[in-house]
Amino acid sequence: MRSQKISILFFLVATFLNLLSEGQSVKNIYQFNPTGSYKYDGKTQKKNGEIYGYFGDIQVKLLNENRIAVSFYLCVGAKSYNSGSFVDTLSLIGNTAIYKPLDCDSLCTITFKFSKGGVTTIHKALDGNYNGSCCFGSGVIANGFFRKVSNKIPVIKDKFAD
Repeated sequence: MRSQKISILFFLVATFLNLLSEGQSVKNIYQFNPTGSYKYDGKTQKKNGEIYGYFGDIQVKLLNENRIAVSFYLCVGAKSYNSGSFVDTLSLIGNTAIYKPLDCDSLCTITFKFSKGGVTTIHKALDGNYNGSCCFGSGVIANGFFRKVSNKIPVIKDKFAD
């Protein structure tokens, strides 16, 4: 039993040293890559040509080990179709990034928690008022899960440009 533990320990140390000799840091060994496309995983219903319920998407591109480019879009659906969107670069710490608009609502944050299956967003309006929070349309609250639908590098652009 003791010899098995020593063998396992030797294997782990050898693997670690091999990775370092190939120019990788310990941080890079465990780096999570959130690059890809994500779709809002909510329930929608089509009725008389209208879409009821939240829908949206997120495009993410890893720029370096601690920076991502993000294109975000979320819509509440019929009747108002109020929406929120932004394109920005965010700091990435582990699997978490935080968006805080600088030019309109400094009391708002949206936290992105990435996992293999997708990203969970947590929208906080520090004053408790979500009407227009993060400069989004009235009633748009960006809490939810966006399922990962592609690992391909997306084009990061404003959804409403063009």
